[in-house]
Amino acid sequence: RTGWRFAEALAERARAGVSVRVLYDWFGSIATGRKFWRYLRDAGCEVRAFNPPNPFHPIALFSRDHRKLVLADGSFSVVGGLCIADEWAGDPERGIPPWRDTAVLIEGPASLALDVAFAKVWGLAGSPLPVEDRIAEVPACGDAAIRIVVGEPGRERASRVLEYLTAGARKRLWIVDAYLVPPARLFEVMALAEQDGVDVRLLVPGSSDVPVIRNITRLGYRDILRAGMRIFEWDGPMIHAKTMVSDARWARIGTSNINLQSLVGNYELDVVIEDVELARAMVCDYGMS
Repeated sequence: RTGWRFAEALAERARAGVSVRVLYDWFGSIATGRKFWRYLRDAGCEVRAFNPPNPFHPIALFSRDHRKLVLADGSFSVVGGLCIADEWAGDPERGIPPWRDTAVLIEGPASLALDVAFAKVWGLAGSPLPVEDRIAEVPACGDAAIRIVVGEPGRERASRVLEYLTAGARKRLWIVDAYLVPPARLFEVMALAEQDGVDVRLLVPGSSDVPVIRNITRLGYRDILRAGMRIFEWDGPMIHAKTMVSDARWARIGTSNINLQSLVGNYELDVVIEDVELARAMVCDYGMS
């Protein structure tokens, strides 16, 4: 139902003459029927699947487009953990709450950087974007400092940013992650931060849509607690967010989970925002005590 709400909105824009492009991960959308994609194409939307099965490159199947991004005119964007599916909308009539997640609305030049990131992966799934459809400049907006972290297979950009934010924390480092299995190097940096007097807290799902990952996460609780860090399990519906707050000043929101698949194997997008008001709001939102 949620997907069709978006499809109808996208189709309406396409019929109105707006250039609408939809890039979906083949594996992540494997349960979506052909009727859905056909409806979008018939309305004038350009639709591409990222990395469908290829018998000549079977290993490539493990590299996914895990990004969740909506872009409008190169100036407005939404990026974060939210997917377009009923789980994120819930069903109030049946008493089903929505999954807990976090995304951020961005306006200004940072959206242009996200536009460039979209264009690159769009080109991997077919012909590149026409030159006339590429935004050249976006005026400055607001006073928050935003850095776009474009995750690509083998580049470890998101991992290095997480290590940087962790190493730079002085008082507080609060992390929310849906599928937490931290690589050894990042775990060591987190443990060193705790030894240095930083309040390191982790919030993970108590119940998960991928129980095997939750169980692997729980196997690491002993090491986390021995290092002095604190870990909390969310007791509501599935928490799917991927966020970090450092010293109530820096906030990281995105699509990368703290595990090797996300940090090394997938195409991901994260934003690091220096804004005290936003960071404080996130601290209040995920208050752990």
